Amino acid sequence: NSNTSVLPNPSAVYSSPGSYTVKLIAYNTDGSDTIVKTAYIQVFNYPSANFTADNTYGCAPLTVLFTDLSVPTSAPILSWYWDFGDGNFSFAQNPTYIYQNPGIFSVGVTITDTNGCTGSKFMPNYITIASPPVLSFAMDDTASCNPPLTVTFTNNSVPGTYPVAAWDCDFGDGFGSAAF
Repeated sequence: NSNTSVLPNPSAVYSSPGSYTVKLIAYNTDGSDTIVKTAYIQVFNYPSANFTADNTYGCAPLTVLFTDLSVPTSAPILSWYWDFGDGNFSFAQNPTYIYQNPGIFSVGVTITDTNGCTGSKFMPNYITIASPPVLSFAMDDTASCNPPLTVTFTNNSVPGTYPVAAWDCDFGDGFGSAAF
């Protein structure tokens, strides 16, 4: 690494990946001796972790296929550890996971290569599982002996994560409405 030392037990910092040859020369009153160890120190690159998902938004249950896009550098990738952000994990290279509950989830993967070097990728707020609306309605009258029966419906629905974009009401008599 271009550094030298005159200490009997030195330490060295290797800042860049590569293969390093180490040479030791010892001197005494009778002369010197030299030993060279070629490619004795190996410094590896970290693998580069990366991934994508085929679907990052939807309602529960949402099936998501995660695809590993990691790049090995000094050695082949040996293992994967996926954290899906909801307390569950996988060791598969390209896992398929089903999100069962609404929420916003951060996802991460940690890879380890055959040299024992690791790399990680973390995507905050990567998966959004929307909660669907909870539909409910009430009626002011449900029965009458004198037709025609006029019924007023009251929408008591809760919208979920996002406002309801459209309504489709079927009154059971062959008529319906898109308004509620």
